[in-house]
Amino acid sequence: MAWAPGQKNEMTMTSIGVLYELAKTHPKKVAFIKDKEIWTYDRLAAEVDHLAYGLVERGLRKGDRVALHMANLPEFVVAYHACFRTGVIAAPLKIKNGRTDTAPAAAAADALHWSSGSLQPGCLHRLFNRGGE
Repeated sequence: MAWAPGQKNEMTMTSIGVLYELAKTHPKKVAFIKDKEIWTYDRLAAEVDHLAYGLVERGLRKGDRVALHMANLPEFVVAYHACFRTGVIAAPLKIKNGRTDTAPAAAAADALHWSSGSLQPGCLHRLFNRGGE
């Protein structure tokens, strides 16, 4: 397929790039619905920005790994894209594993932090203290 000059090639856009493009061009379009709660692209992008800012405020930097132990809910979508936004590497873990069963998987992913379920303050837990971190 030939692309018109100046047209974006969807194959080269990242997931976070697509989200922000949709938030810009179709802000009130429905991204998804959870139960009866409607998430527009504008809302999703705003929530991603909010969490991304929080990740940076907590000291996470590009290349750090975060293990996400969360159900397939809006919070997971927000957390996953917030990682993309900041350059943090998201490592999703199976939700059927309990919290104690998750630590070895997070360690295997070399994750410095992990999140379990909630995006409320304090949900990001430090796994390791490496080199004075």
